[in-house]
Amino acid sequence: MVNRLSALSRNVGLAIVLGSIFACVVAANASAAEIEWRQGGAALTAAVEDKSSGNFVLKDPGRSVGALTLECKYTGAGTAGAGAAGKESSFTFTTCEVTQPTGECEGALEQQIQHLPWKTELVVTKGSAYDLISSGGSGAPTIKLTCTHLGVSGWVVDECSGTLKTTVKDKTTGVEAEYDVEEGEPWKCSWKGTPSTGGVTVSGAGLIQANSGAALEVVRSENWRQGGKALTGSVATKTTGSVKLTDEGLAVECKDTGEGSAGTGGSDELSKLTFSACTYVSHGSCETAVAPQIVAGHLSWHSELLWSPGAAQRSHDVSVSGGKGAPVLSIECRVSGVMKVVDECTATSVRMSATNVTGGVEGSFDGEKMTCSATKAATGKLEGTQLIAATSGSALEVEVP
Repeated sequence: MVNRLSALSRNVGLAIVLGSIFACVVAANASAAEIEWRQGGAALTAAVEDKSSGNFVLKDPGRSVGALTLECKYTGAGTAGAGAAGKESSFTFTTCEVTQPTGECEGALEQQIQHLPWKTELVVTKGSAYDLISSGGSGAPTIKLTCTHLGVSGWVVDECSGTLKTTVKDKTTGVEAEYDVEEGEPWKCSWKGTPSTGGVTVSGAGLIQANSGAALEVVRSENWRQGGKALTGSVATKTTGSVKLTDEGLAVECKDTGEGSAGTGGSDELSKLTFSACTYVSHGSCETAVAPQIVAGHLSWHSELLWSPGAAQRSHDVSVSGGKGAPVLSIECRVSGVMKVVDECTATSVRMSATNVTGGVEGSFDGEKMTCSATKAATGKLEGTQLIAATSGSALEVEVP
């Protein structure tokens, strides 16, 4: 990791998963690899079939018979595996436009995609996330262009091969992969065995999507820090802030305080969470003469700190189990003179953006939906801000890759 966030960069926005509040990890002691595929926030336990589509541009200005540019739409299919590994099983150009010397070809140019399947692997280079596409065993990714020339079919117009490297960024429906000209290894091309003089570039971008289920994501594990250094042990933490829980005509705002710990490898735990000074924003069927309450269920909650690449710099913390069950927030109020639970909302996927500030880490919920008992649907919404601080020593921080 490079360019770690220090106390001097407290106002830099982060994209993280903050499990100290309202989230838990796949398992209490689980930790992510440095970078890995996920689906719906959950670590993959087996390969997930995916599809891709986008545009691909190949430029070879150094051909001895004149420059060539190939611009195509493409579709692909493969898998994203457990961890950082993956596979590109098919890669097909659908429509292409070619710029080349007049008279070189008689009729259309044919494109042959060779040496599939290609191996893919998520990597981190200079602090950025990439998907490295390389040989699957039969040879490097290769594009061979042929046409009919002087009545002879199979005339080799250009043959180009090399390793592909794409930046990866999370989008709403999948992962955007953009070919990186600066970081990618230069491709080598040849015309009928005569090497190009160089300057070959590959560019374009596409979207990688799971064939079924939740959206694919790319995440990286991050560390809690104190005094500019990654934690080597557990540090006690306290949280203070406010929350607003809304569901179908009922909305309650409360102050909250919590106790827990931050540990190594981005792990953390919330062992206690209480709410006070609760008021109605809208009361639904509740009687307003008595103040409502929010109660946290299934404590302790466990989580991991993750960073997800992408322009929006938003991250994912998917609640699966804290040992006793997924984190739950219940609203209690008086109905017909009796205090009772009127709604119980489960945090299956709570997002939080955060910034290092004086005294600790300030986080903001972005209104991620929660599944609530009143509607038996994902109609609940959690909003608010939190300050997560160490109970002793230097300010608690999170790092940026």
